[in-house]
Amino acid sequence: MSRVSRAAARSLATLVAVGVSATMFTAAAPAQAASTAGGTITRNEVLARAQSWVDEGVPYNQSGYKTDANGTYREDCSGYVSMAWHLTDSLNTMTLPNVSTQISFSQLKPGDALDFTADHTFLFAGWTNQSTGDFTYYAESNSHNPTHGPTRANINNSMLEGWPTGNYIGLRYNNITDDPAPTPAPAPAPAPVEFAAQSLYNPDTATAEAFTVGTNGAIYHAYSTNSGAWSSWTSLGGTFKSKPAVVYNPDTKTEEVFAVATDGKIYHSYSTNAAPWSAWNAIGTYTFSDSPSAVYNPATKSIELFGTGTDGRLNHAYYTNGTTWSDWTTLNGSYSFAGSPAVIFEPSTNTAEVFAIGTDGVMNHAYSTNGSPWSAWTQIDTSFRFTGSPSAVYNTSNNTAEVFANGTDGVMSHAYSTNAAPWSTWSTLDSGYHFKGSPNAVYNAGVNSVEVFGVGTDGVLNHKYYNNGTWSAWNSMGNWKFTGTPSAVYEPNTNTAEVFALGTNGVISHAYSTNGSPWSTWYTINSDTFKTS
Repeated sequence: MSRVSRAAARSLATLVAVGVSATMFTAAAPAQAASTAGGTITRNEVLARAQSWVDEGVPYNQSGYKTDANGTYREDCSGYVSMAWHLTDSLNTMTLPNVSTQISFSQLKPGDALDFTADHTFLFAGWTNQSTGDFTYYAESNSHNPTHGPTRANINNSMLEGWPTGNYIGLRYNNITDDPAPTPAPAPAPAPVEFAAQSLYNPDTATAEAFTVGTNGAIYHAYSTNSGAWSSWTSLGGTFKSKPAVVYNPDTKTEEVFAVATDGKIYHSYSTNAAPWSAWNAIGTYTFSDSPSAVYNPATKSIELFGTGTDGRLNHAYYTNGTTWSDWTTLNGSYSFAGSPAVIFEPSTNTAEVFAIGTDGVMNHAYSTNGSPWSAWTQIDTSFRFTGSPSAVYNTSNNTAEVFANGTDGVMSHAYSTNAAPWSTWSTLDSGYHFKGSPNAVYNAGVNSVEVFGVGTDGVLNHKYYNNGTWSAWNSMGNWKFTGTPSAVYEPNTNTAEVFALGTNGVISHAYSTNGSPWSTWYTINSDTFKTS
């Protein structure tokens, strides 16, 4: 199987990351016509113009002028803001207030500017968390720092761009207008609870583990060590109504499995150093509607656990090594969600990030860095509507977090954030393919690829990968029929990616690829049958 590049996809995503419309699942506001110099301009166009100089790496040069499709503008901080606002000339920090209105910092919106009239100015790109003062911006800083952005900062910092924050004033260009709101889409119907195999890899024992729900409601478990033969399925007991979530804690060498029981509570069982599995114990008394999601956070030495309550609220609990489980905490109770959340840990910034699809079909995310309080929910490109549950993955080769979801039309799309930059808008992954259930993604460190899987509407499992800048085409993995959501793991001891899926006949099968080789045929893990609906 050849591994090819995705430069075009990244190029498009860089543009749409600042808000320019992309192909959409649902109707949205029509694309805005380009502005004229000195005329009315939308905030999205201001940011798109700013991004164009970032893409070109325009240097800082107070004596130089750049001529391109944007016009001719001076290559310094105020010339950059003049270009982004599409002014008729390059103004300076003292004359920018002549074409704008002073506003407070709390009133700042994307496309506004912060101006220190004596020395410097830069373009405000948007709040990432206004309650804490976090925002991003674009700037031409100095001769050692070419045009850059979106760059993260905090309005409460004592210094911004090398100058005291108190020296700046907020400016709103007199001819800037808000972008029209997208046409609302009908809220999607909630997806049914999915049953599927869940998997994890235990690096300390070089063991791949699979978990699922039996027809009697019990959780079952099978394993393979060093790519050897799979064990028989063993019951871990309990009576559950959701597929399990699994996580490995490398500090305590503990595997832990979570699931929603028939009483609606989330229970957990664990095994340390390959010891027998513990009895099931409830975590609090909150009740949940769908499968939980969990991740190990090495920055805080904690397991972070999330679930969607029967009231639609997203709740969080955690276990820090050597302590007991926390109480459940609702993350911003004004938001309502459907399906299961997805959560990842991003080692480059010590950030845990959770994703969830709202009852309106819009993707939301929240995050916690170094154990800080969880941020407010932020929507990722409201022009797309999704169903089912998201899947998220972190690509360590380029420090990129990526989230995948199936649209209400069945087309899979993705969005991404590199080095904690603002999230891109959504890009479809080939509108000719349609999926049911939810996607699953894994990072394959052996070949530096993100591997994505989804069950087509015909029941066939399809696979796509990203490597060296490009997405491959979708490839069908045989003609076996599956249901629910697949689950994939990477096994570093053999450089193998392995995917598990629940057949329409209730039997769990797996396929694998070692060192980027073509995927194997499907192999059943024994002949036991499990719950499919």
